[in-house]
Amino acid sequence: MSDYYCECDLSDSEPCEFVTYTERKARKSHRCYECRDEIRIGEKYFHVAGKGDGEFFSHNECAFCHWEFERIINDNHVRVAFGELACALVSEARGTLE
Repeated sequence: MSDYYCECDLSDSEPCEFVTYTERKARKSHRCYECRDEIRIGEKYFHVAGKGDGEFFSHNECAFCHWEFERIINDNHVRVAFGELACALVSEARGTLE
């Protein structure tokens, strides 16, 4: 197993005031906010928009990252900030996700 160092503090994220998830089919190429992979034309993805920390935000997630994000939250009953999915997956694998 390779070493992985992460400085994310998954416990300090505040809940969003609101967030919406819209499933879409890509008409142009996008980049996944979580894994940074390309979302290709014709692939399904999720457009995420909301307000948190007093700021509006929006981004796109590939279907895999979207469902992994949901699984992490539901299986572990934790809150994970957007952009910290990789850290949450590593913490879950180590048994240190709180």
